[in-house]
Amino acid sequence: MSAHSKNRYRRALTIAGGGVRGMVSAVWLRTLYHELKTSNIDLTEVDCISGVSVGAILAAALAKPQPYSPDDLVELFEELATQIFSRSYPWIPSWARQIYTGAEYDVKKLHQVLSHHLGTDTRLGDCPKKLVITLYSQKERRGSYELAAPVFAHNFRSEFKKDYQEIRLADLVTGSAAAPLYFQKHRFKHQGRWYAYRDGGMMDNSGIFGAISALCNRYHEDHADFNNLAIFTLGNGGGFWYDPPEDEDGGFLKLQKVKNSIVKSLVQGGEMVANTTIRNLMGNRHHYLNLNCLPEVEMDDVAQIPRLAQAAQASNLTRSQAWLEGYFRLHNPTVPQIEIDNLRKGANVGTPTPQLQI
Repeated sequence: MSAHSKNRYRRALTIAGGGVRGMVSAVWLRTLYHELKTSNIDLTEVDCISGVSVGAILAAALAKPQPYSPDDLVELFEELATQIFSRSYPWIPSWARQIYTGAEYDVKKLHQVLSHHLGTDTRLGDCPKKLVITLYSQKERRGSYELAAPVFAHNFRSEFKKDYQEIRLADLVTGSAAAPLYFQKHRFKHQGRWYAYRDGGMMDNSGIFGAISALCNRYHEDHADFNNLAIFTLGNGGGFWYDPPEDEDGGFLKLQKVKNSIVKSLVQGGEMVANTTIRNLMGNRHHYLNLNCLPEVEMDDVAQIPRLAQAAQASNLTRSQAWLEGYFRLHNPTVPQIEIDNLRKGANVGTPTPQLQI
């Protein structure tokens, strides 16, 4: 156990992916940020911020040099989503775009927008806060790319040389946000080597495994004891199985209409598995905030952003606030049993199931 971890838990903030539903995460973060000020808790000053897909965008914005504040993050996200989910040639039908490019939106535009807001030349190693970005790496074999392995890109100091810290932050975040069917894979060259990344949500859409891997890696400087971790996961109001209405169309056109549900089921299923697994391992030391906020909203429906923000603002976050006050204090060697009992009664600590409160 590291020296400074003896007087408190090592704390991680993880932010899930979900397209435009990231507005829910941003609003919840802003609300909790202000509510916890009186308890001397700053959700942006933790031992690790970990993000996946749109969660990686929010995490990078919080961790980069000259970071965005939680207040600025809501406005930033609305601007980003509107730019990212816009088509260069809107008159081209969705099915034709899928056939020609294999994706709904242009990954180059995604990279351009993120470079503007995160810094064109900002490297992962330039971030003053500990940051973890979850991606899926694809390796080249005989001229084609195939799914290779998950990657936890981080800026932790390690005994082993890692080149992630020298990679541009916007490249890593673009790769993490390149959801299948929505974007092509993000391919770029760094120090003579080609990289190709896709959305890390295909493995873990919560960012939890990336945070644990970085914080508890024995080769990392000042690594943590797993039993001394406290992890707060920001969901985005999804995670509820939503079945679209039956459609009479068949074949390819029907596939295009239900593609959002296919991807959503993939990433949300992984998110629920990750959160349930970690809850079973960590118990009360993990909390998953994922209240019911308009689960029918699709991941690229920018017109629904105001509704998502309104629903998030109306959420009752008392349970999550109570958990954070119990586990994210700066000096907190153990949580007294009476406090755990109170949290269980009033905060439903560590529940893996969504709480329906809207």
